[in-house]
Amino acid sequence: MSDHFWLDPDYEAQVEAQSVRLKLSTLYPGYPMTFDMAFIQALMGPAFLILVISAVYILFGSAIRSAISGINVGATVISCKFTPPISKANGNIDFSVTYKLPNGNMQLAYGASYFDGASVHRCEDFPINTVLQVSYQQNDPSSVYINDSRLDHPLWETLGVLAGFFLCTGYAVWGFIDGIAKMVQVPVCEQRIKFMQNNGKLHTGEVIRCTRKHVGSKKEPLEEWTLTYKFSTPQSTEIIGKQRARNSGLLKRSLPEPGISVTVVYANDHTYCVL
Repeated sequence: MSDHFWLDPDYEAQVEAQSVRLKLSTLYPGYPMTFDMAFIQALMGPAFLILVISAVYILFGSAIRSAISGINVGATVISCKFTPPISKANGNIDFSVTYKLPNGNMQLAYGASYFDGASVHRCEDFPINTVLQVSYQQNDPSSVYINDSRLDHPLWETLGVLAGFFLCTGYAVWGFIDGIAKMVQVPVCEQRIKFMQNNGKLHTGEVIRCTRKHVGSKKEPLEEWTLTYKFSTPQSTEIIGKQRARNSGLLKRSLPEPGISVTVVYANDHTYCVL
């Protein structure tokens, strides 16, 4: 059938056997999502967000608690231990400090300042009797958070952490919203396919034009074709339609010439497609 074009060659044998089973990818190319997959994607969004928030709390929980309910005081350094970073892991400086509680008693406490390999901080920069700004919780005065500005992380590192957090949060929110949207879309798509399957009739149409573009990657090359066609309804109304197809098999095929015939499944003036 050299004078006939099949957008999906699988339909040729089905039409000849008069038993056409429409594929979801015919009406919705590049859309292999099922309801179960959409549901899993919607669940993964909040799960990923919880994971991100948990990681932030583990890494910055002390700083967060200090900012919200910490009591800030000046503490005197009585000892310092420097632990260099191993590979790309964080190193730290462990301090033992003393400070005065509101009741007048002196409190011995331990705190650490964490840093990466780019840090220039060393114990030599904080000799004995140096006063550091620290923060402690009223219910746990023996453990302090070092919030002295001399031990702040570089600005680029702080901005990088914030950018990573907002990027991950945005990705999680997008995944959740996209999953919910697909949970709604999938039944609608499947219902449309079922409607066309039950009510569609085969008609002959004609190619007006067809264009192609590469949409895949080097590892997974894909092409997307956009086919513009026309056909006449049983009421002799001419309809001009446009349909996309996307798969790797299109790479080896030639574009159809204008005027070549195509097979159209027509259910009503708003529901039709090319096979």
